[in-house]
Amino acid sequence: MENPTHSQTSKATADFVAFLNEVENPRADKFNPAFKSKYASLPAILKSIKKTARKYFLAIYQEAEMERDAAGTDYLVIKTGFMHVTGQMFPARSKMSVKVTGLNMQQFISASQYLRRQGACIAAGISVDVDDDGNAASGQALTQQRPATTPAPGQQTSVMVAPQRKQP
Repeated sequence: MENPTHSQTSKATADFVAFLNEVENPRADKFNPAFKSKYASLPAILKSIKKTARKYFLAIYQEAEMERDAAGTDYLVIKTGFMHVTGQMFPARSKMSVKVTGLNMQQFISASQYLRRQGACIAAGISVDVDDDGNAASGQALTQQRPATTPAPGQQTSVMVAPQRKQP
């Protein structure tokens, strides 16, 4: 697609702002028996976002990539953004990461689903009615795994936090 005109860019921005003001918070529709907590599934979150995004000619997209730090630790990074029908991009509204070195495939998939859920909520400016991923119920403290990068103007950046088990 050719570069959007000024009026197309203005329309895309107006649609995006209207979307952000109208999109509704999803309800927690799943229960995690391990942590005895409710959370919103990825389908519930995407349904909430897409319902309103469609009205404003927007689509949500998510990109996954791997990053390795200087110490050789691997991180899964999920970036979430929006695209308008005019081709106008609202990229990297959310960038989240989690350490994946040492995870088995089930843990890796679980971590990626968690990042996708939280990244979609952050990018759309929404929140689940109840979702601390069970950390309060389990008595686990949250610690930041790596420092957040400095976001570009207008970007929201988040860093995944992981529970650390208390030592006996």
